[in-house]
Amino acid sequence: MSDFFQDVFNKTKKFANNAVDETKDRNMVEIGKYFYEQNKENPPQELLQYFNNVKVLQDSIAISRSEIQNIDNAMAARKQADMNPNQSPNQNYNRNPNNNQNMGNGQF
Repeated sequence: MSDFFQDVFNKTKKFANNAVDETKDRNMVEIGKYFYEQNKENPPQELLQYFNNVKVLQDSIAISRSEIQNIDNAMAARKQADMNPNQSPNQNYNRNPNNNQNMGNGQF
């Protein structure tokens, strides 16, 4: 039984140490975020490369988000076109679907 309790104790100790490390890491990240926000306009020279790396990543994220928005818009337009097959993709999608001028006049 002694080995069982020692094993439980060791696992509990390891779990507690991991929890402390994770909390410490989260706190350090928050301190880093705060420091960056306070100094991004005039970063310390010894950290300039890291500040530049953050800026490059932020720009890349902005570009990716813009591309995602463009894809979402294209998919929405495609879905709308699929729902209204008689309407060309260049037509106004807000047009009243009951007002189709080509129906009933023999023109296609």
